[in-house]
Amino acid sequence: MNKKDYLGAVTAKVFDSDAKKSLTSELEVHIDEKTDFFREIGYDEASEEKAIDAMGETEEVASQFGMLHNDFYNPAADIILFVIWIAMLGGGYYLLKEYIFCDIGMSSVILGASCLSFSLMAGYCALSLFKNKLLPVILSFFGIGATGVFNYFILLELDKKMGDSLQGLVDFVLKTEIPSSTNYPDKNKVIAVISALLLFAVIRFVFSLAYNIKVKLLANNRFDNKLMHMFIRLSTLIAAVTLALSIFFGVKCYFDLNSIKNEYYDAYDYVIEMSEKCDTKEDIIAFVNNGEYPLEEDLDKDGNLEGYSYAHNLVWINIVFEDVSGKDEIKEEKKEAIDKSIAESEDLVKSYLSLSDDFTESAEYKNLMNEYKKAMSKSLKNAVEREYLSQTFCTIYLSPRLSCFENSYDKVSTSFLEIKGDDEYALRNPEISKMNTFEKYDYYKKIQPAKLDVNYYISDLAHCSYDFEYVLGSGKFKHIENYSAYKPNEKIISLYDEIDRVAEILSSEKKMSNSDIAKKTGAKVEMPEISREELEEQMSVLGSLFDSMKEFVLEQYDNSIKYRFDDWYFIVSGNSYQELYAYDNFDSLIRTKTIRNEPKIKNFEGDDGQKKVRIDGVYYDKLGYGYSLADYAPYYTSDGKKYYYYCKTIKDETNTIGDTKEYYITDRKGEFYKADNAFIDESGYICFNVANLSYDEQSKTYKSSDGRKYTKAFETSWDENGNLIFTDDKYETTNSLY
Repeated sequence: MNKKDYLGAVTAKVFDSDAKKSLTSELEVHIDEKTDFFREIGYDEASEEKAIDAMGETEEVASQFGMLHNDFYNPAADIILFVIWIAMLGGGYYLLKEYIFCDIGMSSVILGASCLSFSLMAGYCALSLFKNKLLPVILSFFGIGATGVFNYFILLELDKKMGDSLQGLVDFVLKTEIPSSTNYPDKNKVIAVISALLLFAVIRFVFSLAYNIKVKLLANNRFDNKLMHMFIRLSTLIAAVTLALSIFFGVKCYFDLNSIKNEYYDAYDYVIEMSEKCDTKEDIIAFVNNGEYPLEEDLDKDGNLEGYSYAHNLVWINIVFEDVSGKDEIKEEKKEAIDKSIAESEDLVKSYLSLSDDFTESAEYKNLMNEYKKAMSKSLKNAVEREYLSQTFCTIYLSPRLSCFENSYDKVSTSFLEIKGDDEYALRNPEISKMNTFEKYDYYKKIQPAKLDVNYYISDLAHCSYDFEYVLGSGKFKHIENYSAYKPNEKIISLYDEIDRVAEILSSEKKMSNSDIAKKTGAKVEMPEISREELEEQMSVLGSLFDSMKEFVLEQYDNSIKYRFDDWYFIVSGNSYQELYAYDNFDSLIRTKTIRNEPKIKNFEGDDGQKKVRIDGVYYDKLGYGYSLADYAPYYTSDGKKYYYYCKTIKDETNTIGDTKEYYITDRKGEFYKADNAFIDESGYICFNVANLSYDEQSKTYKSSDGRKYTKAFETSWDENGNLIFTDDKYETTNSLY
């Protein structure tokens, strides 16, 4: 390429004619000087071509002259991008600090945020190189510093969570292994990592600054241009790779959360399977040794096996083998207490009734005390058996390791353990009350609990019990409820069927003789050891001071008649056989069975601003779902929105009037209404701020100007069918409101 063609090509992108003419003249001088230089050193005819080559690549030089002499640069875009960059770092840190730092299961988000910050930094640096303007170069310097500060603080938190161990971080990234955290991160290690990551950015900044100055002075050469292109490509590559890593860690967080959740679900299934397949200590040991979980043995100081434990991520399983007391040991403890009770009873009777020495030596008194001692002796035998059989020989615990998650169910990683919204209805199903304890077990085990305790008893009739703990609601509305059930086994299922058969026979007639009950049920009637007449005669010894007690004892006489089978017996209560009570041979209650459907027991309960009706121990809502506490029962609007009771305590900062309470109805999101402004309409739905209400003394309701009736929300209840019931001013329950 000759000089004329070269000058035309390199100035092709300069559109200002004066600038183009001046530049052409200046370049021509440079080319001539270089041509003379190369001619002097012996190039002769090739000297001009050599001088043109030394001026740089045509296209590259043309682009630079175009940017330099066509001053179309607007700094607004670079400033806006820089502000967005810094805002993302600041906002990102706030969100991480508020929601992520406290949740070790979300640590992948911290790694993703770190990668994203380097992607933003590399991208901005590539852009500033491409534009080759001084302002974006300077802004990138401050952005590099902000990126370093941002990563210093977030990586300190990550180092704390990873237990100050590189291996902990590797295990978390590759296998989602949550390590034990530490409160003492290694600041020097974090600074070293950040410095290494920022080294390229700092080198790039120095080069871009030097290159920009060279371009201004038209002193850049081909090597400078190639180096600039290399930095642009490398910065772009780093931006792309770190962005990809950021996306990877974001996706990984999703899988981390699912891994933590599924691991806990699997552990729950494992404990349930263990409890269903194992009946003895030996069964449990064999199951653990052959199982999929590497449970560690817990040994006492003598090397005896006390149980097993397993802790991983959110899962904590603990199997504890309990010490079981022998019957002789229990008997010794019980006998001492009973002997003391007999002696105290004798002293009490003598001192209280002022009995003479002659009377205490009489046959009547001795017979009475002998009968009492005989009964106490039998009571001792049964008490020993009851206590022995009621002992647990093993307890299996499954619970979340909340210590890794700041002991909170509110973290994203632990929130799956909470039962929220409409899912609560599964635990409120009124049909549960009609289930026997084994049906309840099958029902509850399908609903994932937050915690589970499995207790193994020596007794076959209460061999394996389950305590399910559920976390309902969230935030300040969170509460815990417990439900119990028993594992079915052949013996107790057969016994329950037999109890149901007896109850069905008794329900067929209102009253039967003792012999008829025994004949129809196949039981052997067992009358009290003394007749009613003998009991009355013996109790007459106590004098008139105990008349009220005599009356009670005699009233219970008929209910003490036992109907015995080989392994159990039952008694009935009520003149029309309302309840059946089944006991084992050691007087432990096995089951209570309602023979006839009597009217449900309704109780008025008033507490914390509420006047509520409880039916058979349950508070019902408009939809007929049952709750253990009135606080938990929701109110419904006609369009299906739910509201809840809320109590706010106002602290007395002056220490003069004491703390006070305010009562509200809330949707648990942001709406709060004073209790006095919340009413229930005739359809059972909640309304707020109803205008022009007046109280009607006769109907005990409020009436609006259009004649519609309302009751206060906190004084209104529902039955199991969703019908309105309420308490009047005398706290008497009515069956129906309207």
